[in-house]
Amino acid sequence: MVMTFLLDKNLEKIIFALSFVFLLFTSAPTVQPYRDTGELACVGATLSVAHPPGYPLYSILGKFFNEAILFGNPAYRTRILTIFFSSAFCVLLFAILRKLKLSMLNAFLLCFVFLFSKVFWLLSIVCENYTQDLFFIALLFYIAIFMDDFPKKFFLFAFIWGVSLGMRPTSVLAIPSFALIFLKKHKTSLKDFLKALFFFLLGASVFLFLPIRSLKNPVIDWADPQTINQFFYSVMRKAYGSALDKVSEFYTIWETFFLQIFIFFKELFFQYTPFIFVFAIAGFFKG
Repeated sequence: MVMTFLLDKNLEKIIFALSFVFLLFTSAPTVQPYRDTGELACVGATLSVAHPPGYPLYSILGKFFNEAILFGNPAYRTRILTIFFSSAFCVLLFAILRKLKLSMLNAFLLCFVFLFSKVFWLLSIVCENYTQDLFFIALLFYIAIFMDDFPKKFFLFAFIWGVSLGMRPTSVLAIPSFALIFLKKHKTSLKDFLKALFFFLLGASVFLFLPIRSLKNPVIDWADPQTINQFFYSVMRKAYGSALDKVSEFYTIWETFFLQIFIFFKELFFQYTPFIFVFAIAGFFKG
């Protein structure tokens, strides 16, 4: 058992190192033409306020990486933030697979199958926050499913969830899954819930960065969230209306959501390749 533990820890280091080196050497030396990369590179370099919901944790960590790394231009330094979290996710994926009783070899190989997949690789070499978000969601599931010592893990979960919203708010979509896990595995009292709420708000206080930094008039000060009204306007993404963006308001749900779902599965099918896709479906039902 001790030998297995030591091997796992060594493999985790190897996975992180190989992932980091691979992503670093396959990324561009400057800004890449992908969505918000130019804005987010600038946000990370100048400690600015990004477009709604502001992404305060991205801005803070982006500035840290810009100051800590002594080579490359701001876009390159900010991109290393993405590469770091992508590599950390691969390590976390390995840990999750081992917890699910996969052999070391299978878990190791699956990590690199994921790393070399087109979408993950693409999102890992640009100044974006998708893979950071993926890391936090995986971490939350790891805490919820595998950690013991309840209710302390419940409080840790709440705090990290609050912090993670400052990177990207996608994890709110996983609330039903998280709720089901805790309801099934633990009996949560009202006292535990109130304590967890306190830790969640403590983590989410990272959003106070927005009005504080906005008062300093940074290079990018999107939505100018200095006042209460502008702060909630930014955090709640009111600029986007009731849909993902204003353009979506001109189309029906059949023309947006269901079409996107079709495109998603089509892309998934061809990226897996038809042969491997069959095994993916089998794995999905097995899981």
